[in-house]
Amino acid sequence: MQKASHSPEGEPVASLSRPQSQRVDFIDALRGYAILMMLQGHTIDIVLQDSYRSREHLPYVIWKSIGGLTAPVFFFAAGLIVSYLLFREESRSSGSTDRIRKGLTRAGVLILLGFLAQFHYYDRARLIQWSPDRWEFLSRTHVLHTIAVTLALIVLVYGLCRRLPSVVIAVTWLLFGIFAFCCFGPVTRWAPEGLWLSWLTVFTSADHSYFPVFPWVGFGLAGAFFGWVIWTTRWH
Repeated sequence: MQKASHSPEGEPVASLSRPQSQRVDFIDALRGYAILMMLQGHTIDIVLQDSYRSREHLPYVIWKSIGGLTAPVFFFAAGLIVSYLLFREESRSSGSTDRIRKGLTRAGVLILLGFLAQFHYYDRARLIQWSPDRWEFLSRTHVLHTIAVTLALIVLVYGLCRRLPSVVIAVTWLLFGIFAFCCFGPVTRWAPEGLWLSWLTVFTSADHSYFPVFPWVGFGLAGAFFGWVIWTTRWH
């Protein structure tokens, strides 16, 4: 049983105060779901016998449908977390750019890690031999690249619009997300000429990436918008 002391104004103050948790259960639940589904989905997909991969098997249909939610939830949760942390830091230390700098730095690190993840042993041999196709590993993109672009876009929009009302930032995220969903068809088929423009298709074309920027960045931007909703309404 706690003993209460009194403040100089005479109000009771608990001598043994328990610090309140700063965790947001909803965000932790989303992140935990995405991680667990990713682990079980890849594991079962590797060991599952081909004879069970049929629409005639109801458990397979259910598992396949639930597994299809993993990547959208993962991107959604990532955008939500970044958005929530940006607004929380602004409320704690107005004008601070630490979270913006950390976000952009993290995006750059993820891009480098994505290319390293695509670098295989035979790519090393090509570089040593200076083969004409030595840079082929740069023509493939990883899911980390799409996460990095999503993170950078969220942070850049926030940094450019932070002096405006927060609703402007949230609506901008939402509009960019809608644009990503609406235009992903033409963008994924875009095949420009020229070295630099054609290199951009590495991030946008479905031929080079399993998770191209369009439309997957839309899920992260939708999460960022919902992060603003959570923060402004204190729904959590």
